[in-house]
Amino acid sequence: SAGGASLGILVEIDAGSGGSGVATGADAVSLAQKVSAAEGLRLDGLMASLPDPAVQHLSRDGSTKADRSAGDTKARLQELVETSRLLPRQGDSSTVVSVSANGYDMISGVSGITEIQAGSYALMDQAHRQSQPGFMPAAKILASVISHPVKNSAVLDAGHKSTGPELGLPVVDESVDGSGGAKAIRFSAEHGVLELGESATGDFMPGDKVWLVPYDLELSLNQYDYIRAVRNGKLEGFWPIAARGRFS
Repeated sequence: SAGGASLGILVEIDAGSGGSGVATGADAVSLAQKVSAAEGLRLDGLMASLPDPAVQHLSRDGSTKADRSAGDTKARLQELVETSRLLPRQGDSSTVVSVSANGYDMISGVSGITEIQAGSYALMDQAHRQSQPGFMPAAKILASVISHPVKNSAVLDAGHKSTGPELGLPVVDESVDGSGGAKAIRFSAEHGVLELGESATGDFMPGDKVWLVPYDLELSLNQYDYIRAVRNGKLEGFWPIAARGRFS
């Protein structure tokens, strides 16, 4: 450019997520060559978003299906790395191969990946616990019981607007004393219903608190102004959620 500045560009690859991006191989190389030849642009490498091979989402009829098998995901990663080796080089800089996915352990095992765009696993939700069971959920929604109309049922003040259950229902965090034996079974706009089994360990009376683990954080986190950050049972701060009430 006239000012001597250049903008670094990563060519986006469609690696199975069904979003934007070009195909690996010739299509990616062709676009990369155009970027490399353009004034004011600098080709830095490739990026791709991968579907989590073990995350299962509920369809409208209640059935589930895996996005991709682990083997398919590894094959797509390898295609991405091989395509990066075909890109035109600019100077002595190394080629960036950036991958966005929650199966971070699988990504890190593939030689040639230079960057992992870590997703929901940092906070975890119920969906991603299926593929990363070694991580405990850090993000939870605090709900209150507002009614206990019958012995085996309790109503919460948390509904669709606060839990985002479109892809799957949140689950009660049974690691909290007095929360065992309760199951979230349905939600309206502003209320949720718990089914209390014979093994229920709490009273679930009006005013009692219940921690819910969201099924998908992407549908619930932006409903709040901030996260209360707690360590060892003590409130340490408030983390503002910049995307609150916004669309990109």
